[in-house]
Amino acid sequence: MVGDILSVAAGICVLVLMLGDVFQSVVVPRAVGRRWRVSFVLWRAFWQLWPMLAWKLYATDGDKREDFLAIFAPFMLVFLLLVWAAGIVFGYGLIFWGLRGGLAPPVHSFGQALYFSGTSALTIGYGDVVGRSAGTRFFSVLAAVSGFSTFSIVTAYLFLIFQSFQAREAFVVTLGARAGAPPSGVNLLCIAGYSETRDDFSQQKALRECLEQSSERQQFTESARTVAVGDRHHQSERRFEPCHRRCAHKSD
Repeated sequence: MVGDILSVAAGICVLVLMLGDVFQSVVVPRAVGRRWRVSFVLWRAFWQLWPMLAWKLYATDGDKREDFLAIFAPFMLVFLLLVWAAGIVFGYGLIFWGLRGGLAPPVHSFGQALYFSGTSALTIGYGDVVGRSAGTRFFSVLAAVSGFSTFSIVTAYLFLIFQSFQAREAFVVTLGARAGAPPSGVNLLCIAGYSETRDDFSQQKALRECLEQSSERQQFTESARTVAVGDRHHQSERRFEPCHRRCAHKSD
């Protein structure tokens, strides 16, 4: 009896940990605490191993090593989805193992409880194992709702992230074609002038933002220089003011 209660409590803790991580990572649009997040721990741990693996596999080929490092972020996004799904199934498996008396046919191993948890969370529902008690029916419905919601939210989030990656890669390819390899500002302007694409190039949002930032930075620099020159002039006047007074006093 005590073991069943501990199993249910452990399952609830696992679910709170996993669903909370999904909520903080995907739903919340701002920075949150990282101490109790599974995704943050896994991300940091894998990033410590990934560069070492890249240098071990492609020690002499810089291009392949760079490509291997570039797939880390997409790989972790898909991997975290699998971790969240496995954690949800494992959490409900612990709950159903603690409530195994309300399942039919009788469940004699944790693997069978885990199987029922997976079919419920993934909304498969073969019907070979069903809940008979109120507790097992409640948690089976809750598993279906939480599993379906998690996959829907994370799938939409993945498509949004990959769309951002695609836009970034398109900008990088365009910049490389217009600025050469390796890209530089001089090549950017030379290619734009030689290919007569200055008008099209100036209409790009990224360039306009860079030009606006450069203009604002130049205006700020000129203002700061003017203020600095004025301060130096004022300090010079204050420094030579006693001298002028002494000279005027001697002349009198």
